[in-house]
Amino acid sequence: MKIGRRGTVNMWVTVPGLQGHVAYPHRADNPVPKLARAVAALSALHLDDGTEAFQPSNLEFTALTTPTSATNIIPGAATAQLNIRFNNLHRGEQLVELVRRTAEQAAPGATVEAKISGEAFLSPAGPLFDMLTGAILAETGVRPELSTAGGTSDGRFLIRMAPVVDFGLPNATMHKLDEAAAIDDIAALKRIYARVIRSALG
Repeated sequence: MKIGRRGTVNMWVTVPGLQGHVAYPHRADNPVPKLARAVAALSALHLDDGTEAFQPSNLEFTALTTPTSATNIIPGAATAQLNIRFNNLHRGEQLVELVRRTAEQAAPGATVEAKISGEAFLSPAGPLFDMLTGAILAETGVRPELSTAGGTSDGRFLIRMAPVVDFGLPNATMHKLDEAAAIDDIAALKRIYARVIRSALG
């Protein structure tokens, strides 16, 4: 039973250079080694050790690109794409500024574009917890584990209006080819949701 989620921010770190032919490196300015230094500096950042409710925040690089695919051209720029999944010790804008500062120190002239997809949130214990826990226990005989692990959810938008608890199908094949769910799990989830609705409506 998810009682909160980590936030997520995507960033693109671009290091400028000067395009030229590999045979004449003195007439070019290769951005790739500079970007590599920025990647190393950002990879070395220790964001936190996690909290009682959340796992540690993590920064992961997801792509490295240059504008050219030619084998004999020094590119005019190089870009690293990264994602940070962060707990409630951080805010998205603070992490963007940390990446901007770190990249600029390692590769002067580096720029950072960012898209914050959601902030971390944690729902306080309350009636919603009790209703869902009771329904799960009644239908499965299992007391749910409270967790904030995993990816983001639309709860990051709903939390602004109401407490949020995420609960759905167990799914080891999520986002994989041939994603599937057991029919028994779907039927049990339907009964759990029905119990919660009846309880919420009095």
